Amino acid sequence: MFNRKTGNNSGTQEGGNQVLVTSAGAEGSGYAASTLLAKLSAGGSHTVNVDGTNVKIVVNSINLSVTPAVADVTIGDGTPQPTQKPTTSAPSKSPTSRPTLPPGSTVLLACGSTAGSCRETATNDPTRVAYLNESHEVRCCRQSSTNPGGWNQHSSGKCAADGFTSTWGESDIPGCVDSATYDQAQQICANYGGRLCTAAELLADCTRGSGCGHDNDYIWSSTPGTISTESPTTRVSTHLFVYIHLVILITHETHTTYYHTSLSITQTMISQHGLLVDRQ
Repeated sequence: MFNRKTGNNSGTQEGGNQVLVTSAGAEGSGYAASTLLAKLSAGGSHTVNVDGTNVKIVVNSINLSVTPAVADVTIGDGTPQPTQKPTTSAPSKSPTSRPTLPPGSTVLLACGSTAGSCRETATNDPTRVAYLNESHEVRCCRQSSTNPGGWNQHSSGKCAADGFTSTWGESDIPGCVDSATYDQAQQICANYGGRLCTAAELLADCTRGSGCGHDNDYIWSSTPGTISTESPTTRVSTHLFVYIHLVILITHETHTTYYHTSLSITQTMISQHGLLVDRQ
């Protein structure tokens, strides 16, 4: 409302020649007291909230030199009142993509190629068990339905034939890694956008020919392994113990010379079989 101070309203004491912003009582539906919210001169503004929407009232100019005097007022179409910013708890740490193993754990090493020369002498096994703090060569694998670029699949097709159709391997990650612990190997592969291969993937030649001469090396895998705690010197058959015991009992009472000869023969048998027996 423009409170023009002239004529019958010339004696107004408050808000003369200003734009008055009021709140009508009874929401304008009947007679009721109003509340004065603001008195605005030219250039002044005031914002009111109407049903959750902020409405800005701006007095652009007031011209008293014309009859009747004019107040140029803009009432904004309003913008939605911003809601209170939701409070959220701090984001949890992103899950690690690398499984962690407790100290003392063991995993399998696998030969970098089925044509490689790295095999256990006694068993001709292309895998062996290693502790996490040992140092070995590193190759990495990555899952992708198409070539992710910078990764390889051996031309033999054995990797895909063994069911690893989307597994790609690489040794230059970047550069050759000839010595790393298990944890270091995991981090190296993760930094390159990959992971440690499983023993099955390595044995399927998924990383064969990917470089660094690792086709003939034992490579870290993510497959857990178990080291047998049974010592071969304890695997002495029961019948051999019985045989030794009988020889000693018989010869001890009769023929001393035979006793020593039989014991010597028995010891030779034990030595040939890689067995240890205490002489008590």
